[in-house]
Amino acid sequence: MAERKVDGVPTVIVDDGRKALANACRNFFGKPDEELQKIAVTGTNGKTTVSYIIDAILREAGFKPVLVGTTGGVVFGDTLVDLDSTTPSTYEFFKVLRQAVDAGVDSLVMEVSSHALHQHRINGVVLMWVFSQTCRVITSTIINRWKNTLRRRRFFSRVSIRMSVSSE
Repeated sequence: MAERKVDGVPTVIVDDGRKALANACRNFFGKPDEELQKIAVTGTNGKTTVSYIIDAILREAGFKPVLVGTTGGVVFGDTLVDLDSTTPSTYEFFKVLRQAVDAGVDSLVMEVSSHALHQHRINGVVLMWVFSQTCRVITSTIINRWKNTLRRRRFFSRVSIRMSVSSE
């Protein structure tokens, strides 16, 4: 799989290699994300803290979440896997989700870095988003991208997103 022909190698040509990889990994692991309630936390600061708070709330409410982020993949308070970045590689992400689902998890709380969004590491996964402290430029950029994406895909005829940014 590549974005252009590789001489001497059987190649499937795709428009976007990262998106294709995400879809391939998601399918390879049996779309484990579809078996989970999902919450993603993004922002400049506070992703880990906010993720842990949401994880604790879910556990207190009787859910069995997996927490994926800076501290690794954590299930029931035990580290399932150590991860080398805030948002793991596409393959590692879907592998962790499959392991978590197989361990009896019913929900996902994850930190998502802006790099992960740009690199389509979690492509295909529908998430509920929480924004932690974000600077005005990053927040505006993310929201404008979402508005443009939603308009292009025509999910809504009119998209209205309100933004509140506090500077501390």
